[in-house]
Amino acid sequence: MYTVRTTERIERVFERLKLSWKSVFLGGSLLCLLIFFFPPLYGEGYFAVTQLLKGNSNYLMQHAFYQNLSTFKLSVVLVAFLIMMLKPVAKALTIGAGGNGGIFASSLVIGGFAGFIFSYTMNFTGWFSLPTHHFIIAGMAGMLAGVIHAPLTSIFLIAEITGGYMLFIPLMLVSAIAYFF
Repeated sequence: MYTVRTTERIERVFERLKLSWKSVFLGGSLLCLLIFFFPPLYGEGYFAVTQLLKGNSNYLMQHAFYQNLSTFKLSVVLVAFLIMMLKPVAKALTIGAGGNGGIFASSLVIGGFAGFIFSYTMNFTGWFSLPTHHFIIAGMAGMLAGVIHAPLTSIFLIAEITGGYMLFIPLMLVSAIAYFF
């Protein structure tokens, strides 16, 4: 819900500007600021999710002024959460300022980050030992199912993209719950 509403609100602001050089300058400037503070926001985000799937959570902290904080696990969670929350804003700024894009790729990235944050936090607390890559994949399926309202597409697409056929039952559960809500 946050993703869709944020996108719609920001795009409405840019519609009032009528796509002039001012809207391009405003959108580009704001996007540059976001990317300066959170470099993984650059591009569609697949590379960041791929790095998280490989277990390289330090990628989130690289090339940023706070990269020395990567030894603190709580800072990794905080940065991942901020990236997850700012991805819809970055996408809406891009589209509103005249760029191209859609909701598909950003939904996968946001879902992957949500799964990462959950599993990384649970592993950090020591209560559980969860396989982070499974939760990243499940988060991607859940977010996609919830945003595009297509749970079967989400299940089959994520299983095919990631090769996570052994996660078929969890993908079905997550997609069904996300679609329901």
